[in-house]
Amino acid sequence: MRQAKRLDNLLLGMVLSQCLGSIGNLPPALAQQTADCTESEVANYIEQISKPDRKLLESLIRCQLKTVPALITALKSPDKDVRSQAANMLGAMGKKAKVAIPALTDTLKDPDKDVRNQAISALAHMDKDAVPALISALKSPDRDMRSQSAMALVGIGEKANEAEPALIMLLKDSDRDVRSSAATALAFKSGISKNALPALITALKDEDKDVRFGAVFAIDVLSIRVKEARDAVPALIFALKDSEQLIRLRAAMALGFIGKDAKDAVPALIAALQTDTDVLMRSQTADALGRIGGEAKDAVPALITALKDPNPKVRSSAAIALGNIDINAPNALSELITTLKDSDINVRVSAATSLVDSQR
Repeated sequence: MRQAKRLDNLLLGMVLSQCLGSIGNLPPALAQQTADCTESEVANYIEQISKPDRKLLESLIRCQLKTVPALITALKSPDKDVRSQAANMLGAMGKKAKVAIPALTDTLKDPDKDVRNQAISALAHMDKDAVPALISALKSPDRDMRSQSAMALVGIGEKANEAEPALIMLLKDSDRDVRSSAATALAFKSGISKNALPALITALKDEDKDVRFGAVFAIDVLSIRVKEARDAVPALIFALKDSEQLIRLRAAMALGFIGKDAKDAVPALIAALQTDTDVLMRSQTADALGRIGGEAKDAVPALITALKDPNPKVRSSAAIALGNIDINAPNALSELITTLKDSDINVRVSAATSLVDSQR
């Protein structure tokens, strides 16, 4: 999906900001060193910044924070490559260079797209102090700016909770990439609240698969934490038939976490268990039925049949689910005893676990 590459790049940048000594394959000890750089030396390094090499990177890192004022000045260079690399280096310094936040915020208005993107990336590495600037960027008329800013908030995590209302609004953006980025940001934001649920439920029916995936992922996260996630059950039932396997899988997971309050999804989960061609999906639907528990007793016949599924993961999940629902249902006990002779050890263990747990 489109967001995967963006997220990978963002996470890589976060790693670099935490491990400054690894830039350009530098020895870690080098990042701990400081040098008494003169103003002329710093100026010379900045002049070369548009075409960085290993030696230059070493020099900049040795100078560390002494280069920050010069890099801030470089953000206004007439050379776009200099401006871009200056933002890049400030981002690599992370929170140590947070004094540059106002200048980086101004750089969000740079006429060059690459420079603006580098500024957003740099702000993402400045931690919570940069959140107000990124929230402001979420309202930019530039769709790329809105999208990139949403993704940048992923890296800040729970400290960016104040951005949630703006991200929720972006789920209705006219641009699909922006909606997708907003959904992804909400999904990966550890402090996501129930306030996002109504908009996420609507986004679960978005025409764009990346938006739907971000939405179902976020609902999955909420289903573990808030009881209000049960309001998403109808939309999750609909998502069980999505053309995208990852979306169907996350929908089944969310329904399982919602538990007994997802009882209305039992018929749809049974259908998925019986007809979905994806092994992981059949296994996950069996697991979800088991988590719903006694309210899923109508699934017992389908789960008994699943004990003979060609894939051991499905058989194992079915065995556990039967134990969670009703081991005394017609044929359930005898079939689980037969499953103790399954060719796969994990399936045998799951059957044994259900049989033992039933005696407690």
